[in-house]
Order: sequence, then structure tokens, then C-alpha cells
Amino acid sequence: MPSLNLPGKCSLRPTAAPTGSASTALARDREFLRVASPLTRIDQVTAPLFLIHGANDPRVPLSEAAQIHAALTDRGQECDLLVYGDEGHGLAQRANRADAAPKALAFLARHLAG
Repeated sequence: MPSLNLPGKCSLRPTAAPTGSASTALARDREFLRVASPLTRIDQVTAPLFLIHGANDPRVPLSEAAQIHAALTDRGQECDLLVYGDEGHGLAQRANRADAAPKALAFLARHLAG
């Protein structure tokens, strides 16, 4: 299992696949999950953020992207969340990529144009 390297924090190696109940695995891995979570360092995000997420993502639930979006917008920071209901982890469908690309470019143009 690969290590998770977090600059300036620590290097963690997750435990093997959970055995027993989910609550046992959660209790055992709680600190790893806390350190690995982007929400732990959300206060360090200072730039506008553009999130693109597939509603059917098997690796990162949509609720996690929604938490990032809410945490930033609640403090008045710009954060756009673009969700595709028919996508998983990444944009696989050409129509969705064609829809997302100009939106991402427009976001970058707004924030990077001098």
C-alpha cells in the first residue's frame, strides 16, 4: 500500500485493508483520515478554487466535494462546484469534457488575467 506524503506534516502508511467492523477500522484509522483530509487544512486555501466532480465517483463521494465547497463559500472565498450526474472519478464522456473545458478556462481567465 503506498504511503501518503503530506509536506510539512508527516508521512503516513495506511494500515492493511480493514478487518472486522467498519467502526473498528474507523477508530483505528481516525488519525490517518484526519491528517489526509483536505478539510484539515482548508484554512490554508487562499486562491479561488474550481471543483469538477462526478456524482457517481466511487473513490471520492460528492458529499466531500460539497464539504470543501461549503467550507470555502461560507467564509466568502470563491469556489465553483461543477457536478456531472453521469460521471464517476474523472470526466470520461466527451460531451462533459467539452462542457467543462470552457468553464474551467473562463474561470482561469478571470483569475489569472492581469
